[in-house]
Amino acid sequence: GRLTRINRHALSLLGPEFGDVLGHTVRELDDLEPWRSATRMVEAVVQTRERATTRAVDASAGRTWELTAYLALAGKGSDERIILMVRDISRLVELQESLRHSETMSAMGSLVAGVAHEVRNPLFSISATVDALESELGKEKEYAELTGLLRSQVNRLRQLMRDLLDYGKPPVLRLAPVHPREVLRRAMRACAGLAREREVSLIDVVQDDMPAIQVDGSRLEQVFQNLLANAIQHSQRGGEVRALARVRPE
Repeated sequence: GRLTRINRHALSLLGPEFGDVLGHTVRELDDLEPWRSATRMVEAVVQTRERATTRAVDASAGRTWELTAYLALAGKGSDERIILMVRDISRLVELQESLRHSETMSAMGSLVAGVAHEVRNPLFSISATVDALESELGKEKEYAELTGLLRSQVNRLRQLMRDLLDYGKPPVLRLAPVHPREVLRRAMRACAGLAREREVSLIDVVQDDMPAIQVDGSRLEQVFQNLLANAIQHSQRGGEVRALARVRPE
């Protein structure tokens, strides 16, 4: 089981401090991977006299090796030899994991988009039913709060479906000069109904002369809308939510 030959790649794997490895056994090389697994493989081949293959992993270093050991038939009167091959497949494993992750995310995106499409039809029916209830019962105080609650939850589900459909699409930024004031005010108008239902005052404190910025306007509007809606939902009745935007001095 002593090393009689070793190529330069194996020597590089062992490290410069093992320049005199010839004549030693694999067990004497190092207690770390891949030599720990190599030791077990060589011992197994000696016992079974059959070819063995395995993988050795050093999780801390993020490296993986493929190990193969087999008995080399020697001529008459010669000592038997075990051939040990060690191949670093860390990059291959990394690429496989990346591909597997991409395939999983792609499948998830398709599934989410399909579910969102299917939910939109019953959600439209629920919304139409709420409209009918509000038309018939909205003037009666005892039902107004219930229909308002239903309306807010339907709107939340509708927004969730839009978010899920966006999740199923490849992210594409559409950058253009946008005035923050207009984007923020559109978001405030979208949250006005929720503010009325929660009896929260939505106050515009936006500087008029703000310069245009290069952003994706629709996505920025969604960010502002989510922030405002979250603030409204967590405010007490009679409270205030202020939308403040101004140029920060240098």
